[in-house]
Amino acid sequence: PGEAAVFSNEGWQELLLPLDGSAYAEQAIPVATEVGSALGRPVRLSWVVPASDATRLTAAQSYLDDWAERLALKGLSVTGRAQSGDAGDELAGLAKPQVLVVMCTHGRTGLARELLGSVADAVVSRGNAAVLLLPPGTQG
Repeated sequence: PGEAAVFSNEGWQELLLPLDGSAYAEQAIPVATEVGSALGRPVRLSWVVPASDATRLTAAQSYLDDWAERLALKGLSVTGRAQSGDAGDELAGLAKPQVLVVMCTHGRTGLARELLGSVADAVVSRGNAAVLLLPPGTQG
């Protein structure tokens, strides 16, 4: 605690930062910013809106554009894309070997996790990327 983490470039070409508008997901932003800066890699922001709620795509894209603008002011190369679909499936598809995924978990356990599923589980088990999972309450 209190010491800077040391990361090496394992061939990662970009960082993927999944966001969903929640305070939990946003806790990963400072960590992704630090890692992206340290590695000199671009950060891709992604928000997957459930297909049943595709009307939120415009608001989700505006949210990502706002974050991309703020992070670009810190010297990062940032892009953001909102899309509709199943978050676990879509993010696992983006989790390629040349990508480092940085994301917070919501910390659900037990029945809530079984009923709601886990996007983090999907990315880890079905994606092919390195994944840096941060627990709820992470402070950048």
